[in-house]
Amino acid sequence: MRELRERHAWVDTDHDLAITLAVVVGSRADDVVRAYGGDPAAPIGARTFAESAVPVDDIGDYGHAQVFTVADRVVVLENNGWAGSDPDTAVRASTGGGSFLSAYWNVDALSRLVQAVDGKVTANLEPLFAANPPQVGDVYPEWLDGGAFTAATYRSACLAVVQQQTGVAFDRKWLETAWSTFRIPVR
Repeated sequence: MRELRERHAWVDTDHDLAITLAVVVGSRADDVVRAYGGDPAAPIGARTFAESAVPVDDIGDYGHAQVFTVADRVVVLENNGWAGSDPDTAVRASTGGGSFLSAYWNVDALSRLVQAVDGKVTANLEPLFAANPPQVGDVYPEWLDGGAFTAATYRSACLAVVQQQTGVAFDRKWLETAWSTFRIPVR
C-alpha cells in the first residue's frame, strides 16, 4: 500500500482538487450512467475535468459525471461532485454481479470511501477516521488499513486503495482529457 500511496503523493499537495473517482467492474458504461441517474443517450459533450465543473450558482442542483473505460472497467470522475460517494449509487452500479469502489474528497477535508459488490455495500467510511471504531452507518471492509489514512496522506491513500482493489491506477492525464460528460441529479 505504501508504494501505491507514494505513486499518488502529488495529490496530497493539490489542495484545490475536489473529486469523486469511481471504478465499476462488470458493468457497461451506459448502465453506470443510468446508475448515476443520467441518460446515456444525452451526453452534454466531451469535457475536461476543469470544463466539467458545475457553475457555482448551480452546485447542489445537478452534477456532471465524466464516464470512460479503462480496459474492461468503467471510470467515473466528478469535479466537486459527490454522487459516487452515495452508497445507493454504489448499490445500483454493482447490482447484477459487478463491483463499485469510489473515493471522494473535497476542499474542506471531507472524504468518503464507498464500495459495493453485487448490490451490497461492503465499505462506507470516512477515511480520516478509519483508525477509530466504526460510527453508526459505517461499514469497514476486511482490506481496510486504518493507519494508512492520515491528514497529510488520505488522498493518496484513497487512490492507492482504488488501485489495489480495482486494478485501475489513477492517471493525472485523465484530468486534461475530454471525456463524455453527463448531467446527473443531486440526490
